[in-house]
Amino acid sequence: MPQLPGNATFRGRLTWRWTIAVGLLLGAANLTIYVAARSYLAAWLDGQVRTLAATEAASSTDGLEDVHLHEKTFAEFDAGAFTEKLVQIFDASHTLVLQTTGLERLPPVVPDEAVAAALAGHSSLLSTEVQGRPLRMAVVRAMRDDRPFAVAVGLFTDDIVHGLENLALLLTVVWIVCVSATATIGYVLAGRALAPVARITERAAWIARGNFGARLDPPAAHDEVGRMTVLLNSMLDRLQAAVEANRRFAADASHELRGPLTAVVGEIDVTLRHPRAADEYLETLRRVRARIDELTALTGDLMLLVRAQERAHDIVRREIALE
Repeated sequence: MPQLPGNATFRGRLTWRWTIAVGLLLGAANLTIYVAARSYLAAWLDGQVRTLAATEAASSTDGLEDVHLHEKTFAEFDAGAFTEKLVQIFDASHTLVLQTTGLERLPPVVPDEAVAAALAGHSSLLSTEVQGRPLRMAVVRAMRDDRPFAVAVGLFTDDIVHGLENLALLLTVVWIVCVSATATIGYVLAGRALAPVARITERAAWIARGNFGARLDPPAAHDEVGRMTVLLNSMLDRLQAAVEANRRFAADASHELRGPLTAVVGEIDVTLRHPRAADEYLETLRRVRARIDELTALTGDLMLLVRAQERAHDIVRREIALE
């Protein structure tokens, strides 16, 4: 299936796929109509040709005269004009002995194999052309005084061919019009169907710019888009709660860490104001180490709080003695 460029909109891709699907279905339907019409006309034509061949074979050997044709006289034909029926009669030596009036100069149009088969009693159907005109023929056997003849009767199929060409043209025009209308209607309907999604996208973009307290508009219907809106609002609630929790955590952590750090800095500043004995430096280092231990314990408590908020670890509850 042909593909649209990667930067095509979802609306465009949806319309494209819908149009392709309808086009394929309509094309298959048109092809079915054309094939059915062609098959029907071919079967009808073969029936007509067989009937004419049987009639001509019977009428060409009736009466007292030798094998002959039953048709209009030459004077009734326009000069150089074709009749819609062509008849050629061959004797046992495969020689053309009679053919349609006005076409006496026409060479045999029936293959020698078909003539031989007809003389042997096997009728056949064949398609050929006579001076550029399509012809459908039936070749059958006729008997006259125990002498076999091959009677070939054909109908010119110009009208049928032109009719099928016009039908193909009509079906093509119908296909183009229907596919164009489908693409237009599909594009409009896709736009209407995706309008709620477009509004959600615009609202979500506005929220993403920092307006975390805002929410998507309540759904007008409890369909797929409505359920998606409810889920997105629920997700935004959880995200806002997480953002607020992080802000509180940052403020609490800053407050809790500021005291021990200030004490450490104060101890160091006091010690460095003037030279001291080694014992005094050691005492200062011990107090700084104690403050650092407090900071380490506080950091561990804060990390435990973060994990609890993120539900990274299950909190184990157990009873403890208060004494």
